[in-house]
Amino acid sequence: MSARPAGRRVVVTGALGGIGAAVTQRLLADGAQVLAVDRPDVVRRAGEAHGPSAGSGST
Repeated sequence: MSARPAGRRVVVTGALGGIGAAVTQRLLADGAQVLAVDRPDVVRRAGEAHGPSAGSGST
């Protein structure tokens, strides 16, 4: 089995934190399909910091 994530589906928890964000970016760069998740309060703060288009998509 290949160690490279290209073409694989991966879930990253804590995706807005330091390590989680770095892992998410690396997996995406290596061609993985990534579902990046984090706690709702963290996602809300990130959305507020980066504007309305950066949120979770929920209201």
